[in-house]
Amino acid sequence: MLRVGKQNSLTYSQNFLKSSRLVKHLLQESGILPTDLVVEIGAGHGEITLELAKVAGRVIAYEPDPTLYTFLKKELQKDSNVTLIPKDFLKANLPDKEYKVFANIPFSKSAQIIDKLTNTKNPPVSSHLIIQREAAYKLLGLPKETQVSLLLKNLFAMKINYAFNSSDFEPSPKVTAVMLEIIKKHTPDVEDNNTYQDFISFVKSRENPSLSKTLRTVFTNMQTKLIEKELKGITKTSQLSYSQWLFLFKTFERYEDGKHSRQIKGYFGKSKLQQEHIKKIHRTRLDSNWFRG
Repeated sequence: MLRVGKQNSLTYSQNFLKSSRLVKHLLQESGILPTDLVVEIGAGHGEITLELAKVAGRVIAYEPDPTLYTFLKKELQKDSNVTLIPKDFLKANLPDKEYKVFANIPFSKSAQIIDKLTNTKNPPVSSHLIIQREAAYKLLGLPKETQVSLLLKNLFAMKINYAFNSSDFEPSPKVTAVMLEIIKKHTPDVEDNNTYQDFISFVKSRENPSLSKTLRTVFTNMQTKLIEKELKGITKTSQLSYSQWLFLFKTFERYEDGKHSRQIKGYFGKSKLQQEHIKKIHRTRLDSNWFRG
């Protein structure tokens, strides 16, 4: 493991892999080829970067911490296929050509990073991300489907392909970390992804423990009764699987009427803007010492 200074200089709290042998194994399992362009997020000490340089055609690595960037720049002098960028990945532009991602990302930034990678016109062909296990479960819809899992599953196939020990990292994390694989599907399960996003986000925002009450937000009473018969015994929205949510959406498309279509149109975008506005206000309050006594 490469070592540099003290870790209190890091821009984001991060746990670094110690074993180059483990990194090699993970890269071998990832399917990265000598022809691939690979993006690394948070190069840190370079444990992953140096091994990526050996297997990928070209590597773009982001490291916002000045101390780590300076150190790693020297370590990578002989690796002409690596471009090290002293910038926060969240503020960077994604490649406009086909690419893959392999990274040990800061747990505190997982949601923002995954949103950036998946909610874009040119998402990576594959992403292999080291994240907190609980975050991975939410994305996978375990133990029950979440809005984010439902939205992702239309476009991506996901699975956990490695579970780490805390001793694999320095410093040792207090949570369990896993390697999450996210593969872009050649063909989405639903072709009209924009309407699917609107439908899922609208219904989820009005979710009620009672399946019947939830369905009535987008279906007529008669349609709701027919759907409940088809779903056979399911009484709670939390019991619905991804395939059953797909069934609901395709039924909505079949029964589509002007009223309910207008009701959900653009809802995903509006709700996302609202969430970003709330986060911006929260950040502003923190920056202004909102909690001073």
